[in-house]
Amino acid sequence: TYTRSGGKGNPAETVQEAIKVLLEKLDICRSIFHGCDYQDYLTGDGSEKVATLRKGTEFILSQELTEEGLKRRFRNATSGLKKAATLAAGDDVVERCRTEIVFFLSVRATLDKSSDAETLVEEQEYAIRQLIDQSIAPEGVVDLYAVAGLPKSEISLLSDEFIHQIEAMPEKNLALEMLRRLLQDKVRKEGKGNLIQSKAFSEKLEEALRKYHNRSVDTVEVMQELIELAKALQALDQRHAELGLSKDEAAFYDALATNDSAVQAMGDEALKMIAKEVADTVRQNTRIDWSIREQARAHLRRMVKRVLRKHGYPPDMQEGAVNLVIEQAEGLVA
Repeated sequence: TYTRSGGKGNPAETVQEAIKVLLEKLDICRSIFHGCDYQDYLTGDGSEKVATLRKGTEFILSQELTEEGLKRRFRNATSGLKKAATLAAGDDVVERCRTEIVFFLSVRATLDKSSDAETLVEEQEYAIRQLIDQSIAPEGVVDLYAVAGLPKSEISLLSDEFIHQIEAMPEKNLALEMLRRLLQDKVRKEGKGNLIQSKAFSEKLEEALRKYHNRSVDTVEVMQELIELAKALQALDQRHAELGLSKDEAAFYDALATNDSAVQAMGDEALKMIAKEVADTVRQNTRIDWSIREQARAHLRRMVKRVLRKHGYPPDMQEGAVNLVIEQAEGLVA
């Protein structure tokens, strides 16, 4: 929006236009943070900057509950701020506002996640990477867990110690945001290993967050729900051993046991036996070319049906069970 057609515009005019936009977006960001004192970020040392960044992130998350669309407005404003600062980099106006710009961009970066739940947005533009305060983000990455003052060593395990540390955080909305991201990432990864359990946990997580956003429960209450969900996810890692099955076998057991009538008709031990044979059948067919998806499905469908018929799985329930088994098999080999 700042450059002339064909890049032939006057560079000085382009910088002046960028500065105009920068000041406009900076004013929007300041108005959004009205009521939040972030002076310690502008004048403080590294630890004070980290504490203020945590405070600023908590402020946006808490405000979003009462002002719909606030995060979207903040993202739009900081996007414009980032582009304008890039184009006007080196100008006196940018230098005077540098630390405040970094503050707003850093809060934005803690709100936007990448595909990895443990790291958050890395700014790609060189000019912006120069702006990032080295005491906060030496590589241009804003790490939510570093901001919160929590270790990352056991994050993927959702350990009891880590959960207790999250519970003890005074910034409850920030703590909730961290736990939500961790759980969503864990459930997503679980989906490949166990489709049925992943769907069940995903639905519980969505329901808890829906109640929170509808304000039918408060932050502390939904935190407790998510913590219980985290503990259940931890227990899931050991569940297959309790069943006497491998993880793959347990996934197929769950797929076959979704129909209560089938469980009643066959019994638990019979379903375990079928699950083991289905898992073995899938393992023996790992060379199936899944790029030819329909052919692969048809081949595996025949093999699975043969196993189910052999063990007397109720005929009227076979189609649904086979579909789930095929979907689970695709997740395991993906």
